[in-house]
Amino acid sequence: MVSLDAAVNLTFLVLLSVLLAVLASKFVFRTSPIFFAYITFNLLVSGFAGQLVERYLPGWYLHFYIFIIVVDFILNLYVLAELGKNVLRFNGAESSYWQVAFFLFLPAAVGIFSHTEWAVLPHRSLLSDIYYLAMRVSEVLAFAAFLAFIGWSRLRGLRWPDRELHIAAGFGFLNLAWFVVCVLHTQWSQGEAYHRLDQAGGMADLIVLAYWLHYFFVGAGGEAAVQAANAASGKDQDHDDAGPTRRRDLAGSACRAAHDAERE
Repeated sequence: MVSLDAAVNLTFLVLLSVLLAVLASKFVFRTSPIFFAYITFNLLVSGFAGQLVERYLPGWYLHFYIFIIVVDFILNLYVLAELGKNVLRFNGAESSYWQVAFFLFLPAAVGIFSHTEWAVLPHRSLLSDIYYLAMRVSEVLAFAAFLAFIGWSRLRGLRWPDRELHIAAGFGFLNLAWFVVCVLHTQWSQGEAYHRLDQAGGMADLIVLAYWLHYFFVGAGGEAAVQAANAASGKDQDHDDAGPTRRRDLAGSACRAAHDAERE
């Protein structure tokens, strides 16, 4: 009988593979190249390469996933920046005021860190502690960055095209889900409960992948039909990838495809 971990990992790879194929068929790499690179990285490196390292090079597992955590977090930030640039272009804004997002990020990060417990366990190796803390820090900072991103968008009063809204909503849900896992991990730092929390985070990954896949496979096609109809009727569009241009506030609810498992 297939274990839950194996089922989640297999579903993760299948959804990522199909999503990447759909993104390529929709030429998303032209308007959102960093998001496309993020999905590609999670499939090829976090997904397939991670499985191979875990199976054939278990001694390098923690080293490899510390690298994954760092790169994943950096790509996460770059995706937010890319979303911001696309939204600014959609609104015809000339100035980004990125410093506003930075100043919003600092108090968000400090506030979250101050309400999060941090501890290492004596039975862990130094490498395991580094892996554990790197994962926790990345989860907290990613959540703080997304909160700052929301604040920046609200202060600018920006309208959101459907594509960027759906991508941001997925990241928002994942960042929130993994932040909750981070907080609960401080209460159950080992044992069965710790592993169940990892599985819950993995399920959140699957939900967001399915959400993105549904949008790009079905919803994006609907947007293309709306754009074609508007073009035929002589209506202007503010953005090549935009659907109806009514006001949308960013209401993101973070794809962290990290398989968080303790190895000694």
